[in-house]
Amino acid sequence: MNHSLRFVFIVALFITCLIAANITAVKLVTLFGLLLPAAIIIFPVSYILGDVLTEVYGYRQARKVIWLGFLCNLIVVAAIWFGQLLPAAFFYPLAALRSACGARTMARTAPNQRVKAKRSKGSLSPRFGIIP
Repeated sequence: MNHSLRFVFIVALFITCLIAANITAVKLVTLFGLLLPAAIIIFPVSYILGDVLTEVYGYRQARKVIWLGFLCNLIVVAAIWFGQLLPAAFFYPLAALRSACGARTMARTAPNQRVKAKRSKGSLSPRFGIIP
């Protein structure tokens, strides 16, 4: 099975866009007055690359690549989940974990702290803060 460099590049770009879209989907942004997930910027690229794979390399190859993307996404999710289970260093800032992983993670990693939603001025998107 000898694949061209172009095929490998498109596959790598597709999988990267798919995983980046799934990670950035937890952040909400305001675009043109609409509240949307940040993944709305990168996910269409993965969709277009999937179509390119289907049209140029065929349905069979595209299906293999899409399954490979799902497998890679599963590995990333498992790695993030496992990393959240590990205890943080004593000097690790809690705000960095909150901004990187979102409020759901904070609710799981800091069960003795309450999480409340705050609304920022002029924005519809909720911001999560930790209340001691």
